Amino acid sequence: MARNYKKSFKYTDIKRSMDIIEQFSKGKNDTQPCEDRLVITDDYVAVIDGSTSKGNFSFGGMRSGFVAAKLVGDCIAEMSRRSTVGQAARLMTNTIADFYNSNGLMDRMKENPADRPTCSVVIYSDYRREIWQIGDCLAKVGGTLYENSKPLEAALAKMRSTMLRLEMLGGKTVGQLLADDTGRKAIMPLLKQQCVCQNNPDAGEFAYGVVDGFKIVGEHIKTIPLADYSGDVILASDGYPVLCPTLYDTEAHLAAILKEDPLCYDKNMATKAMVEGNNSFDDRTYVRFQI
Repeated sequence: MARNYKKSFKYTDIKRSMDIIEQFSKGKNDTQPCEDRLVITDDYVAVIDGSTSKGNFSFGGMRSGFVAAKLVGDCIAEMSRRSTVGQAARLMTNTIADFYNSNGLMDRMKENPADRPTCSVVIYSDYRREIWQIGDCLAKVGGTLYENSKPLEAALAKMRSTMLRLEMLGGKTVGQLLADDTGRKAIMPLLKQQCVCQNNPDAGEFAYGVVDGFKIVGEHIKTIPLADYSGDVILASDGYPVLCPTLYDTEAHLAAILKEDPLCYDKNMATKAMVEGNNSFDDRTYVRFQI
């Protein structure tokens, strides 16, 4: 599970190092490929979260989130050490755009945002001594958590929760709702419609940034400077409701929440549940390292 190594680099006249302490990535079930991706190079540590498909797109049997995560992961693995956050955003965006153009998909993706291979990403640049956030992946530096949630996500999760509570008041059991998540079905049209807000400068307060082959508005790219910081850094996908100081504690917290609230409508209010047969409500990835 853990991979440990230490490399020292020169950043102008200052030596830097990344020491990977532990890492873990797991899909929510064993029947489909994990749509999360973890990339570790001499220059970058990155967690990529391929978005759950809201449309009908697949490519060679691969889901759109898997396609996006793979393309972006391969891009980061080859990215220049000295890349700026702006250059990285353009490279990742162009990688997916090139995929569209090579497969005759660009017009379809312009017209149907819900079909786009889409991912969120959080990247640590060793050379820049910065964390870059695009989309809703998580970062924790010392005791400070950095989130970047979609503007409508909490409202949609609340709407689903309300629907499920009403269903239970009407006599349905948790087991029945896990087998047939009517709350998820109720919000699915809005989840699809929300996609028109991604990388859309005209969406106003509902706009948010992701990597999907279209230009990311600068204000939706977060940069966390770490020039004066020394200590642990955690990067993760949003498959973890809470980031604890260690992977063991983070996994234990997730297991406890899922045992108490497998529907993910109360303690861990989300837009989807832990489907029967799955090990969690979402794919999950966690990496902790020292700088």
